[in-house]
Amino acid sequence: MQRIGRHLGRLLRFVKDKSGVSAVEYALIVVAVIAIIGAGVAVMGGAFKGVFADASVQLSKAQSKATP
Repeated sequence: MQRIGRHLGRLLRFVKDKSGVSAVEYALIVVAVIAIIGAGVAVMGGAFKGVFADASVQLSKAQSKATP
């Protein structure tokens, strides 16, 4: 019977303990920041791909004109 009371006491302390809540909140903030950065990279990745493709075409044209 004392074992059950001891375990019940530990369970009640665990349920009342609020220190883990802040860790969960920080974890959710980190996940949100990573998701926002990932979305930004996905959106901007396509834009940068177009810029570099255009630059490559322009460089190829300039090189073909410069070569005798």
